[in-house]
Amino acid sequence: MNLSRNKILYYSDLLATGAYYLILFLFLVFLAFIASGYFFPEALAPATLNNAFNPGYGTVGLQLHPGVKNVPENVFRLQDLNGGMLAWMILRQAFFVWITILIIKRVKKVIASVKELKTFYQENIEHFKQIAKLAFIGFIFSCFNFSYIDGDFSFRLKIIWGPLILSMLSLLLTEIFKEGKQLLEDKNSII
Repeated sequence: MNLSRNKILYYSDLLATGAYYLILFLFLVFLAFIASGYFFPEALAPATLNNAFNPGYGTVGLQLHPGVKNVPENVFRLQDLNGGMLAWMILRQAFFVWITILIIKRVKKVIASVKELKTFYQENIEHFKQIAKLAFIGFIFSCFNFSYIDGDFSFRLKIIWGPLILSMLSLLLTEIFKEGKQLLEDKNSII
């Protein structure tokens, strides 16, 4: 049983680490692509944004379509975006990357403490509270987005359930870990 528990913790930590580096790598590739368009505008010509300004948790919808001259509605050419909309898109992406990385760091701390057999300790309760707060902030900011392209302002709202569910589950785990801490303290006081 202990061996399988260690495997689960090992793979959980490996998955969290992999997700951390993958998110950072993809964000850096995104930034490099945008930056290359600043120095080489023709590089952005085949790039379109599909639903880039719809609500969602960090979604951009960047696609490359070489040779496409006409783009359908709700698809924008990256080269046609003004500086403000490009900045908004980058800041929004950076915000979601930052929130996700903070959540992953908290999850890794919980995994580390469970490996050390310090499961029902106050630190884990605090980690789950912070995960709940971060996920709720992510929920709030993922529910809206706006665009101002060619003089047309658009504001969109939509409920994005994933971050809200993560927030609620983290609050539930907070309460479970509080109860576990209380039971552990009761057990230790009897001994």
